[in-house]
Amino acid sequence: MKNLFLKQYPRTAVMLAWRDIQGRIKGTWLGFLWLIIQPLALLLVYTFVFSTILQVRFDIQGSTASFALYLFAGLLPFTAFQDSLIRSSTLLSDNRELLTKSTLPAGLLISSILFSTLFIELIGLVILVIFALYQNSLSAFYFLLFMPFLLFSRLIITLVLALISSLISVFIRDFPPLLAMLLTMLFFATPIIYPESMVPEAYHWVIDYNPLAILINAYRHILFENSLPDGEFYLITGIFLFCLLLLLPYYERIVNRLKDFI
Repeated sequence: MKNLFLKQYPRTAVMLAWRDIQGRIKGTWLGFLWLIIQPLALLLVYTFVFSTILQVRFDIQGSTASFALYLFAGLLPFTAFQDSLIRSSTLLSDNRELLTKSTLPAGLLISSILFSTLFIELIGLVILVIFALYQNSLSAFYFLLFMPFLLFSRLIITLVLALISSLISVFIRDFPPLLAMLLTMLFFATPIIYPESMVPEAYHWVIDYNPLAILINAYRHILFENSLPDGEFYLITGIFLFCLLLLLPYYERIVNRLKDFI
């Protein structure tokens, strides 16, 4: 484990994450503004379609502004999760030369992707907090106290699945496009653009066993509902943390043995 992740490579991890962020906006006219424009544009489209046209509501107030806040609180963690998994699924093959000709840990590359998506998520959270404060909708105490734990939980869940996805892609070359399809299905199976109350009772098990649904509900509890996350949130965080501790000691060994197949 001595070569894994950020313990011995913090500066390298930060540099790789920063390079990844810069690569997203390289050559564009608006630069870092795209990191703000893209999530806001997506938010406006979804808010118009589902709040104005389809008349979907998350709370009793039923205002468009309230819908946008709840929607944004769901889009931020899911988008970061989705982006991390899709990019991690091709990470080993995309960096074959680097991995085979250097001692740089593969886990470090995945960590850099996670931190770059975290940076973008934090930008979105700042925007969300500004709008929530303007609407007097933010539970400031719970936000300050529990938001770091929510971000930690999201990172743990994402890291476990990102590590597994990167290994599966070595054996199954069709996995990256399949993963993109599965994530699209997961998006609609998670109460992001609709409230959980709209899900028929017969399909509630999809929500109950969906880690992203549990995570997003926790985000909304903390941000807007002045309440703590449900017990399922702590359970799912503990399960993924346990899985991560099991996976970490073996990940680099597995990657080293698979280098000839990457």
